[in-house]
Amino acid sequence: MPRRGVTVGKFYPPHRGHRRLIEAARSRCDELFVLVASRPREDPPAAKRLGWLQQMFPEVHFILVEDTYPEAPAVWAEVTVRELGFTPDVAFAGEDYGAAWAGEMGCGFEMVDRTRGASECAGRTVRSDPMGHWQCLDPIVRAYYARRVAVVGAESTGTTTIARNLAEHYQTVLVPEYGRDYYEDRMRSGRGGAPWTTAEFVQIAERQAEWEELAACLSDRVLICDTDPFATEIWHERYVGTISQEVARISVSRRYALYILTGTDIPFVQDGFRDGEHVREWMHERFVKELRARDKAFVIVEGDPITRLKAATEAIDRVLGLSRLYRPVGPKELDLITESGWSSFPPRLEWQPIFYPVLNFEYAARIASEWNVKDSGYGAVTTCWVRRQFLDRYEVHQVGGRATLEYWIPAEELTAFNAAIVGGIQVVREYGSRVGAPRGS
Repeated sequence: MPRRGVTVGKFYPPHRGHRRLIEAARSRCDELFVLVASRPREDPPAAKRLGWLQQMFPEVHFILVEDTYPEAPAVWAEVTVRELGFTPDVAFAGEDYGAAWAGEMGCGFEMVDRTRGASECAGRTVRSDPMGHWQCLDPIVRAYYARRVAVVGAESTGTTTIARNLAEHYQTVLVPEYGRDYYEDRMRSGRGGAPWTTAEFVQIAERQAEWEELAACLSDRVLICDTDPFATEIWHERYVGTISQEVARISVSRRYALYILTGTDIPFVQDGFRDGEHVREWMHERFVKELRARDKAFVIVEGDPITRLKAATEAIDRVLGLSRLYRPVGPKELDLITESGWSSFPPRLEWQPIFYPVLNFEYAARIASEWNVKDSGYGAVTTCWVRRQFLDRYEVHQVGGRATLEYWIPAEELTAFNAAIVGGIQVVREYGSRVGAPRGS
């Protein structure tokens, strides 16, 4: 006779500890049922958590239960049997309450992963600081918590350039512009002169949203979007001449932490596909007006690429509460980072009173490839997220060109710097030769 098991939890949100619980329970029974406790006004809501769990474990039966009962084993035993419609053969739990709960149901009990260190990935801890506990979350859950930044603007204002630069700076995923591909295909197929239709813009908005959801699962705390369905609304107005409620319905469901609006201060470049310079100012003003009317957080970036990137990253860092920093290292420092479990940079030597993390990859790469390689034959660029609450104590120093920016952290404050690192240290680029160099967390 098949062995039917049950476990229960809030999964608020689902995290690595929950995955271990469900996987272990599933491996010990023929059929597993999971009760998902739900209360009103939870974020993320129970329906979304249920959907995530069903995608993560399609072979498991999940049942949504309103959590209106006292936390008493006898009460939850009655609720469990009622919701299942039968008495399970075995109950699984990762905490001590499970034995009493199973006893009240009259079934067997098996403890799962008792020593997993619950505090590391406890639901309350993850909810209060998802950015700091990114490693606890499955990709599908990360997509919910990732801060999404949409780069929008009129034609030939540098949207794609800064979107790519931002994705590289943050070492995260870039969502490309589907509408651009669609437009170029339209032109090449000989349909360039045909009137645009609302159906086309609906398709563009839907596909852009689909690409975004797929990319969000792979993002590292922030997702850079080269346009969004809101921008598609503006383009619909430009080409069709009216506001589309169908496109607006897609747009209104999207969540973005920040919009980066590119200015019209750079020269217009005709690439053979663009509509023309005469509509740039009109579109820019439409973006400004609509972003304000919808109370969206946005920043306008102007100037050369360095100036634009600096303005954009400063705005994004404020939203995240984190900054992406870089540190060029040689083999000895990398060995010490490895020994720390990729959690901290080593103490400074007596003749090194300052620790110098830098603000961009290019500067770090130049030091690693030129100075570190010359000194030891090998150099690496490491990167980490650091909390703004700590960094705001310090000034940013420009030590050469406008892109050579760094923090000066006194050696005695390096321990505090390490404590402000979120998610560990990683190697993102190597130069020279070193066999078996470690990569990081």
